[in-house]
Amino acid sequence: MRKQLEKAGSGETLRDVLARIGPTELAPFLREGAGFEIQVNAPNVKMERIGGSGLRYRFTETGLVAEVAVEFSAELGTAVQAVTLTNEGQAPTPPLRALHAFYLPLEVKVKDAPYACGFGGGLTNGYYPPRAYRPEEVSFGKARPWEPDNPGFTRWWVAQRFYTLSSGPDGRSANPNLPLMLVGWQIPDGEVGLWAALEWSGRWEMQFGADRDWRFYFRGGPKVQNMVLEPGETIRLPRMHVGVYGGAAATRADGFNRIRRYVAEALVPDVEGRRPWPFIAYSHWFGIEEKVTAEILRPQVDRAAELGLEYFEIDAGWYGGSTENFANGVGNWERVDEDKFPGGLEPFAEYVRSKGMRFGLWFEPERGRLGSDWVTQHPDWYWNAGSPVNFHLNLTQRQVQDYLIQTLSTWIERLDIRWLRWDNNQAHGPFWDKIDPTGKIQFAYLEGLYRVFDTLLERFPNLMIDNCAGGGQRIDFGTLRRAGTMVISDHAEDPHICRIMQTAGSRVFPGNLMNSSIYVGERDGEALLGPLELISRMAGSITLCGHIAKWSRRQTRLVRKYLDGYRSFRHLLMKDFYALTPYPRSADDWDVVEFLDPTTGEAVIMAYRMRGDERIRTVTPKRLNPAKTYEVVDPFSTAKPRQMSGRTLMERGLRFVLAPDSAGVRHLRPVG
Repeated sequence: MRKQLEKAGSGETLRDVLARIGPTELAPFLREGAGFEIQVNAPNVKMERIGGSGLRYRFTETGLVAEVAVEFSAELGTAVQAVTLTNEGQAPTPPLRALHAFYLPLEVKVKDAPYACGFGGGLTNGYYPPRAYRPEEVSFGKARPWEPDNPGFTRWWVAQRFYTLSSGPDGRSANPNLPLMLVGWQIPDGEVGLWAALEWSGRWEMQFGADRDWRFYFRGGPKVQNMVLEPGETIRLPRMHVGVYGGAAATRADGFNRIRRYVAEALVPDVEGRRPWPFIAYSHWFGIEEKVTAEILRPQVDRAAELGLEYFEIDAGWYGGSTENFANGVGNWERVDEDKFPGGLEPFAEYVRSKGMRFGLWFEPERGRLGSDWVTQHPDWYWNAGSPVNFHLNLTQRQVQDYLIQTLSTWIERLDIRWLRWDNNQAHGPFWDKIDPTGKIQFAYLEGLYRVFDTLLERFPNLMIDNCAGGGQRIDFGTLRRAGTMVISDHAEDPHICRIMQTAGSRVFPGNLMNSSIYVGERDGEALLGPLELISRMAGSITLCGHIAKWSRRQTRLVRKYLDGYRSFRHLLMKDFYALTPYPRSADDWDVVEFLDPTTGEAVIMAYRMRGDERIRTVTPKRLNPAKTYEVVDPFSTAKPRQMSGRTLMERGLRFVLAPDSAGVRHLRPVG
């Protein structure tokens, strides 16, 4: 079950909690502070602590009051801060130019060799290596210890002293970056650091940088532009998830694994009464698209059952008006296309269940098309930003939220939907800007969106929400707190691009979330889907798509063999992750990664080769149990496993021999 957080002590700030639950070496680097920062366009404004229980602050001359609540998990080394702002004055507040939902001043200087790491968002790139999930690390350290004699003017006086990540103008949180950052710095025998992530699906910014005195800070929050609160108005800033890591012999990988463990054990919701798992599924979209019909899909159901798949999802195109273009029918959420599904979806959903699979269905509720039922019947429910055909559902309205909840609840009950793919292809930004250029509209909109998600999950504990946004463009701790999986990208074809997105994103996300699809077109030859294509999706969940029913018996047996091998080690994809080779920068570079259960010592290592002249690579696994004997198993072969000690594996390494455009997997199972 999902691990719960504890409430911090009365009066404990974010800094206090992090100092208490973090490594002892971290506390001296955490300066005192409220844990957040509000920048106001007005002179002489000061933030003052209000006496009494809890954490309350007053901003003088503004009427603005902030109330702070902090929760934490000492086991997972993470704290969550929630800040509520209220205008208790009689006049509007001065413009608020920056809302840093967390702000941590640090006693870190350049001589400590500080660094920051961010990741690309869930983009759909057709080049290698893609921008999607690509780790980016910057360092402020120098080759020798350095500290400016005169902080106001040094030979670095023109330097940019900060590293900034932000969302783009379209308003979706993971385009172009993930709203997550890891920072750290050196201590004599290792390193310590922090990570932070926003529970926020709108525009945002995070920054790690130095003040004029060259002492560093770490901050982040939603993007606004001179936002004003009216008298009596309240907004809730995004919940900030902030974690700690480090100590003697610690590395960056320890920080990444702290994030993975928190997401796997405490953030994402339970599915069917247990923690989510890396699953194997079918979705019709990549390969069939709008041509979907019950007649075409029934043979796919039979083949999916033969392969032992766990979910079967009908993607876009099941509703009225979607024959030529799936987008033309968005807004027809109460009307099935009877030409495609005579008798409705109920008989088909029952057929899926009769084959032992869970049924899934696609929706894109936040978009409406001109002429669709909802846009026609409820024009006051939609925003228009100037497009002649595209409209945006206004989830700031309670009645709109209620109607959407009831509509989706009806479908879930009628069809016993277990996988609800919630897509978001349309950018929010232009609509928000037209309604409210200050950005305040985001708060009410996202509160409404989260209410819909939360209500559905409370009503239907067997439901898994699939977070999709034109691929993975809305990946943040707000959507992930409510999603059992996510579409990492709309790129579903090139195995190397799909693989590197999974292995890169796995640095911070567990395997249930890293769901990658395999495109199977109607005319695709069987040679286009072999071991490379399958293993290249095995660092996370796997979704087969399109025309799998056309496979020969031989091809079906091949796919089943590899899926069965995947089942033998997929539980490890929820555990710790180690990159055994640097992130690939060209087609000549190998990509070798390890997933390890730190409790049992069991591990799986995946090796991938594109091109280049290096056909043999020896890698040293991380953190095995040196005293144990391991079986080294090829999960796709019947060959007798080798046995090696953990010490030998970590000292001498594990050897892979791969041809160009191929992959290999070794399952390291402790046996004694």
